[in-house]
Amino acid sequence: MTALVILAAALLSGTPSLGQHAHTSVNTASDSIAEASKVSRAWWRALAVGDTAYLAYHTAPVFSITLSAGHTLDRAATLKNAATHIGGPPIGLEWPEESVRFLTPSVAAVTQTHKEILGRNSRNYRYFAVLHKSKGVWRVTAAQSTRIMTPPVPLPASQVGALNEYAGVYLTRGGELRIEVQDSALSMTDPGGVVTRLVPVGPDIFEIEELHFVGTVRFAFIRNKKGELVGVSRLSDAVTTFPRKSMVPNLNH
Repeated sequence: MTALVILAAALLSGTPSLGQHAHTSVNTASDSIAEASKVSRAWWRALAVGDTAYLAYHTAPVFSITLSAGHTLDRAATLKNAATHIGGPPIGLEWPEESVRFLTPSVAAVTQTHKEILGRNSRNYRYFAVLHKSKGVWRVTAAQSTRIMTPPVPLPASQVGALNEYAGVYLTRGGELRIEVQDSALSMTDPGGVVTRLVPVGPDIFEIEELHFVGTVRFAFIRNKKGELVGVSRLSDAVTTFPRKSMVPNLNH
């Protein structure tokens, strides 16, 4: 259930002398909360689907947003970025939680937890937006999105296949990367001796079990036309491929 946490001291300050006055103030605060929440949700949705008309109307002239990838955009860059989403695949949006806090009667800070559903995949975000109401219109003046990382869901053992197939030595610029089988997962030791556990999340795809500040890091094993494993690619901000030592001529002799 959506939770609305209200800090509306500016709206409800002081003790009214009449009961009717108190009732009116509460209704006014409630209406403002609903308006700010509605605009914030619609604004984030417009950003996701490329509704540039809505964004242009409800984005303040002086504006900045920091995206979950770390990029900071001004108003013009935000509208340009949103335009690239026009005509994209349908996106489902869910809003499990949100809070609205008023700094003044015309300035609201809205925090929302958002689930984005695209086909069979889903991603969770935490959105933060500061809205200012001017001439009866709420506009976003600053915003930030943060990806909420969730632990990988390992594949059932029946779908993984023989883990021994992935074990071996892979070559990096810094030395050898060793992969061994450990229980129902893989144990990866880098050239510096750091051991990381990888769990299977898809065919030939493994993910670091523990969440790191860098976000999701996956490893995709590469096969040749014969179906032989010839390398592994690390999928993060960039793709880095490490060849399998047994597949590199003259390195095993």
